[in-house]
Amino acid sequence: MVYSIVLVVIVILYFFSKMISNEKQRDFFLFSCFILLGLLAGFRYEEQYSDFQVNYRRMIQVASMDWYEVFHYSTEFVHQILRKIIATFFGTPQWYFILSSLFIVGSFMKNASKYADDILIYVLLYYCVFAFFPANNITRQCIAVAISLCSWNYLINKKKMEFTLLMICAILIHNSAFIFIP
Repeated sequence: MVYSIVLVVIVILYFFSKMISNEKQRDFFLFSCFILLGLLAGFRYEEQYSDFQVNYRRMIQVASMDWYEVFHYSTEFVHQILRKIIATFFGTPQWYFILSSLFIVGSFMKNASKYADDILIYVLLYYCVFAFFPANNITRQCIAVAISLCSWNYLINKKKMEFTLLMICAILIHNSAFIFIP
């Protein structure tokens, strides 16, 4: 029910943004969607999806590890480093969901701002197709994709070193980022 209401709110925000002067329409709509979708994803709690509990317990586990253990946790250790930093500075596992969601949604909205011709279609496709909201099992993949999207701007501007460093970071979060290498 909540997801249907959010879908209607996105469309209402789009039409409301049309009442604003032309140069601010896109910014208002995308910022509104960033806040709405970022907070929805950040405060989600779906008990029927066991991955929420897995991520929650993993955050608590990483918080109790020392830095040596974090670096040697897995081959995709950058994600564990992010968890450790969030646990160190914010304490509660909910901040992992909030910050990762804001980062993921923010990178998609920034990408829409630069490259999407029809921002309503872009946001609706992101919301409807991207099953990120109820399923926590793809949070790590979404973070890697978000970093990969950010890296494309460097590739377009022929800044290969920055592109490469971001892609390495994305791959160290999740191997699925390999598909973004041209």
